[in-house]
Amino acid sequence: SVLEEHLAELPRNWEMCWLGGVDSLGGQMALQISPNVRHVYCGFRTTTAYVITVAGAKSALQVCTPLQWQLDTHLTQYECPKDEMGFSWTVKPQGYSFYPPLVEQAKELFATDVQKD
Repeated sequence: SVLEEHLAELPRNWEMCWLGGVDSLGGQMALQISPNVRHVYCGFRTTTAYVITVAGAKSALQVCTPLQWQLDTHLTQYECPKDEMGFSWTVKPQGYSFYPPLVEQAKELFATDVQKD
């Protein structure tokens, strides 16, 4: 399946992988690590669909409690130090996303969303 092919591209250390999402700050293109996988960073948003490991679920609980903001904000706030090119990415949980996305939020089917765009 397409999902299995994409999952095979993830690094061994992955904990959470978003199947789609929104690059709200426009920086994720520089974080491509394979043909279909990008690092997630603080500008990435969505909890529409994802896969998560047991270690990722534990990391997610740690960064999301106490809950003070939207889950997608908590899940991307812990980043590594910037690399030599000035980029950083989420490391707790160790997050990645598929690009192009495998799923998209069907906003046209709902009257509202947490985000007003």
